[in-house]
Amino acid sequence: MAHQNTSCPSFQATLRLVGSDDMKTLSAASLVADTRCGLGESPFWDPHAEALSWIDIQTSTLHSFSDTDGLSTSRLPRGSTFAASAAAGGIVVAHPRGVDHIARDGSTRGAAPPWLDPESSTTNDGAIDSRGRLWVGSTTRDRDPGAGGIGVVADGAWDERMHGMTLPNGIGWSRDDRIIYYVDTLAETVWKAEFDVESTILGQARPFFEMPASDGLLDGLAVDVEGGVWVALWGGSSVLRIDPAGRIAGRVTVDAPKVTSCAFVGETLFITTANPNGTDAAGSGGLFAAHVGVEGVPVEPALFTWV
Repeated sequence: MAHQNTSCPSFQATLRLVGSDDMKTLSAASLVADTRCGLGESPFWDPHAEALSWIDIQTSTLHSFSDTDGLSTSRLPRGSTFAASAAAGGIVVAHPRGVDHIARDGSTRGAAPPWLDPESSTTNDGAIDSRGRLWVGSTTRDRDPGAGGIGVVADGAWDERMHGMTLPNGIGWSRDDRIIYYVDTLAETVWKAEFDVESTILGQARPFFEMPASDGLLDGLAVDVEGGVWVALWGGSSVLRIDPAGRIAGRVTVDAPKVTSCAFVGETLFITTANPNGTDAAGSGGLFAAHVGVEGVPVEPALFTWV
């Protein structure tokens, strides 16, 4: 993979930069990388590279931010919508043609065959559960109601677990693995269901949090160790913290209208944004961060048997 390095503040300096606001009176996140992504998404910590990485879906680009390399970029397979750290090193990437493992030397191996027709459907957001299994959502390109779903990639195949969705987005689990949370953006709902970590079977889903689209579209999410669910708001210039009872308990404001996703590194919440037409305010499409006073549920690297 070709890399481009750009000077930027060190990663550890960024952790100090974002301050230490009280979690219940959160203020603005700080811009830490002005990458101007058309559609920034899928932030994740890569323990092998010791880097915070995220993707630009619009340009199929991986951005990485570390003390060693500063800010660097590399190309991803066309149409990539989700990326995560791989236990074998490198990253795992989901796209309409399947799931790939991209090693640090740039070599690529398929990890799962395609389960979608790339002409009519695409992957969307995803997550890695505590056993290292990849969960990824799918939707039709026309956003046909009820035609989307979320499934788990295991044993070289994608097995649907939630169906009847339209635009599946953020996915996360409680610290004890007993609850799964997931977003259906166009249903204006964060859902929750009981979860069996051994079988990956879900119980009956029920609404956890609902918000009208006029206040912002629910997008990516992250879960903290106290049971709070942090949800990005596309069009809402913020990330909300929803407490375990489904009530708004805090807000991080972001100087960009289209907030897409978030991920924890310690007590710092890193936030991706989008600027699809290049017309939003300065900083839009960049990576933001805020110290929020609570740690996230640990996210494991992805485990696969490569095919």
